[in-house]
Amino acid sequence: MKYNISVCIALIVCLSLGACHNKQDEARIKAKDNYIESLTTISADKQNKIDSLKKLIDSLKYVPKEDSSTTDNIQQGGTKYVYVKIKSSKPRFERSEYTGKTMLYWTENIFSSEVLEIQDYDEDKKYKVLDGVVSNMKLSWSDDPQNSRHEVEKILDRKCLVFSSYAAASKDKYENGNTF
Repeated sequence: MKYNISVCIALIVCLSLGACHNKQDEARIKAKDNYIESLTTISADKQNKIDSLKKLIDSLKYVPKEDSSTTDNIQQGGTKYVYVKIKSSKPRFERSEYTGKTMLYWTENIFSSEVLEIQDYDEDKKYKVLDGVVSNMKLSWSDDPQNSRHEVEKILDRKCLVFSSYAAASKDKYENGNTF
């Protein structure tokens, strides 16, 4: 009987230690769950901030004035006044004084053409104007003695801005010609 009582006491002690151990595990698991939940909340807050910043950046991007529009929004035909914006990138090589290595950097440039008067404006004439301005730009690059064969500018983007009057086109070019 003495043996049974000691076995029972040992069994009770083991079970109570196991129960305590389980409560400690539960507390640790709950703490970890709370920590993960707080990280998720922080992550969601940061994502909301990122989304609101993206919306702010989009709202700050260039939007043509009411009296101007791109070809997607303007009625075709008739006399229109256009100018072309081109975003290009030109390589620039620099030698590091410390490492002696030559590094390649790309410099972005924005070019605005002169305001052009186009009779019976349509989509075909838009692309003729865009191609003509790009061709003239490339010709000027080849005439530049500073451009070597390896330093060829790349055209990153181009767009044609269309207006109903010369004054509106000229004002827009003056105010926004250096932004893309």
